[in-house]
Amino acid sequence: MYACSSRIKGCMPVLLMTLFMIAGFLLFSVEMAYTEAVTRTEVVAYTEAAAHREAEKAPPAKGHSGEVKILITADQVEFDPQNEIATYTGNVTVTQENANLYADRIEVHFIAKGKGIELIKAFGNMKITQEDRILTAEEGVYYQQDRKVILTGNPTTRQGGNCISGDKIVYFLDQGKAMVEGNVKATVIMDKEKVDMLRPK
Repeated sequence: MYACSSRIKGCMPVLLMTLFMIAGFLLFSVEMAYTEAVTRTEVVAYTEAAAHREAEKAPPAKGHSGEVKILITADQVEFDPQNEIATYTGNVTVTQENANLYADRIEVHFIAKGKGIELIKAFGNMKITQEDRILTAEEGVYYQQDRKVILTGNPTTRQGGNCISGDKIVYFLDQGKAMVEGNVKATVIMDKEKVDMLRPK
């Protein structure tokens, strides 16, 4: 019995040293894990804050104020991620501010990495309405950067009783101005009083 107690007493320093080493290792591991977690949190917070600051410093891109939204409705849509093109078919309507575009099918071409819309191609029974102006064509291309539409395929623009057609019509949405090119035909309706004023006396 005495010999056994002597052995235990002799082993005590070793046991205590082992326990202290284990406790120290555990505390070190916990501290390292906490430090790593805090560091990761700080890095994420700094990255988000830096990105936000850079976004505030960056000037808005020309033609992209970020406030003008485009709403598209259709019966069906298919997206090609490789070419970043979305194809809408069936009762397609595109609305931006006070302008509406209608067509059988449209292709929306996005800027690289989804940074906005570059252009919209419209096919079949295309019609654009803006206030009292109506433009029709077989197809057209809308350029978001310049806010203009190029219409081809029997394009026609109507406003009131006036009608102008040609081979190509370039319509500027912001100015409400249309430029007609090639084989231009115009029908202009004038009030009788204005016609009488133009007649020589």
